[in-house]
Amino acid sequence: MIGTVHITPLMLTLVMVSALLATADDITVKPGDNLRAASLKLRPGDRMLLRGGVYHVMGNTIRPRTGGESWEKPITIMAYPGEQPILDGTFVLEGKWEKWKGAIHSFDLQAAGYEKPGNVVFRQGRRDLPSGRYRSQWTGPQVRDRPTGLRDAVSPDYVCRLPGRDHRS
Repeated sequence: MIGTVHITPLMLTLVMVSALLATADDITVKPGDNLRAASLKLRPGDRMLLRGGVYHVMGNTIRPRTGGESWEKPITIMAYPGEQPILDGTFVLEGKWEKWKGAIHSFDLQAAGYEKPGNVVFRQGRRDLPSGRYRSQWTGPQVRDRPTGLRDAVSPDYVCRLPGRDHRS
């Protein structure tokens, strides 16, 4: 018969599985969850939503297997709406902090040899310094998804100079 299509249960299952695999997912994690395991599940277009609280991390805990495909389909790691996650770890910055404004100090990540400064969040004492995003791969929990490349991170006591911006002007 022309124009008639017979859909079998197998065909329907294949179509549904294909559609599910093609969509982006939200992966929600909370303090105490394994961030490394959750980040390994991320695919282009997915978002990792961090619930509020303190996450104790060491080194490159959050490291997706792949980056985003484009600005339209990034891997985004962000705060759960209305909540404030804090990544508190032992990442040590080796370099020189400079006085910037009043009691605020700055650290030039690029000058210190950090090639990908946007892939970490630094916690300095009781203050939180969010990272920026690079190559559509990372958005720090305190910074919402932005389409304009690296974003400078500012906390009440520290400023992080990222490539392309000059805070001294």
